Amino acid sequence: MLDILSGGLHALSDDTQRLTLESIQYINSLQSLSEDMSKLKIAIEETHASIDAHQINQQLMEQSLMSLQQDLDDQKNMSNDGTLLWKITNVQQKIGVFNRFFFSIIFYLKINNKVD
Repeated sequence: MLDILSGGLHALSDDTQRLTLESIQYINSLQSLSEDMSKLKIAIEETHASIDAHQINQQLMEQSLMSLQQDLDDQKNMSNDGTLLWKITNVQQKIGVFNRFFFSIIFYLKINNKVD
């Protein structure tokens, strides 16, 4: 009977050691994964910051390109013979603003009252 209890105690001791080693391995794995997770979060934040910086740079470059394009268009419209060429942008929009004013009822009534 004592041999059975001694064998059971030895088996329990072996199981305890095995479980202790396994739990230490799991703890080490969790710590390693936690460190990797922290590094990954930092890398993601740096990537997002880099993407944001690239987007800002791209917007600045697009604005610069548009400005250069406008300057180039202005240079194309310049004359070297002493005449000055005017470039009017958004002509249809500007005409539309004045057409609405010109053909408004109030303006029409004012003109009719002055004519009468």
